[in-house]
Amino acid sequence: MTLDPQLTGNAGLYYTCYHLSLLGWNVMPTARNAPCRVISRAQ
Repeated sequence: MTLDPQLTGNAGLYYTCYHLSLLGWNVMPTARNAPCRVISRAQ
């Protein structure tokens, strides 16, 4: 069984954004093939 590369990439993107948010970062995934953007560090 082969996983769709786009599905794998999206899962990794949201997983990374989730963990950054646990560390206090405000992150938002961007559209298409761009990486997630760090908006600001929560204080």
